[in-house]
Amino acid sequence: MTLNTPLADSESLQKNQLEDVFETPEILITAPQLSTVRKQELLEQWRMDLEAKLRASDENMTTQEPDNKSSELLRRVKIAQQNLDKHQRDETDH
Repeated sequence: MTLNTPLADSESLQKNQLEDVFETPEILITAPQLSTVRKQELLEQWRMDLEAKLRASDENMTTQEPDNKSSELLRRVKIAQQNLDKHQRDETDH
């Protein structure tokens, strides 16, 4: 499991750095040093970056990785967002 905490806490993660800091969306949502709000922000940024990469691929622009890897990662990011939202709702209900 890779987690570079100083960069993870930074307010200015560059595009495509999320995968360098967090190997998976599942690692991001379990990072204890990040607030729920920061996790939501990072997942949203990751989702938007992946969607842009897939759009570029659809428009025959080059990408650095196969579309199926980006598509699968996007699916996992969306699931992580849903899980984080559900966890936050469960906490506020108690």
